[in-house]
Amino acid sequence: MAGAIKTLYQMLASSSFLSGVSLVYGEEQINGRDYTYPAVVMVPTRGDINNQPGYIKDLDPSVEMVWGITESIDLYLIAFSSVPNAQPIDHADAVETLRQQVLSALQDQRAQFTDVVNVSYGLYYKANSERWEMYQNAQKRYGRSLVLTVTAEISVPMATPASATITSETISVTVTE
Repeated sequence: MAGAIKTLYQMLASSSFLSGVSLVYGEEQINGRDYTYPAVVMVPTRGDINNQPGYIKDLDPSVEMVWGITESIDLYLIAFSSVPNAQPIDHADAVETLRQQVLSALQDQRAQFTDVVNVSYGLYYKANSERWEMYQNAQKRYGRSLVLTVTAEISVPMATPASATITSETISVTVTE
């Protein structure tokens, strides 16, 4: 089963709203040159562990621990205007268009991200904030990117033990003539 970060990545990659948008992972890719624009760069930033346990159906929290974590990921939205003689405001407008596409993909995630038997299992990542970030080097020629911060409440259960001890066993036998 994919973890929360991979689930978000796969959901964004499969969204029709982001058709033609490069999706890359990792902070080291923010300044990357090996993908085309427009692009969304996923950068996990933190995961606050809640004091209350998370929830997983049919799991007894008095026996097994379930950690509730608020996963936070920054999405760097990078786009530029292809209009001849585009000005910085034109590039900002292209980034805002990409923001609309990303927000639409987040809203659409549970309906569109399905496995081979068409079962929806996307996490509910929601946008919490955004900030404009200025490019600091020559690789980023278009001015600014928009950093959209998304979060999801996830539950992390205890790992399955590698071995188990059977303390009792019941066998019932039925003989039929």
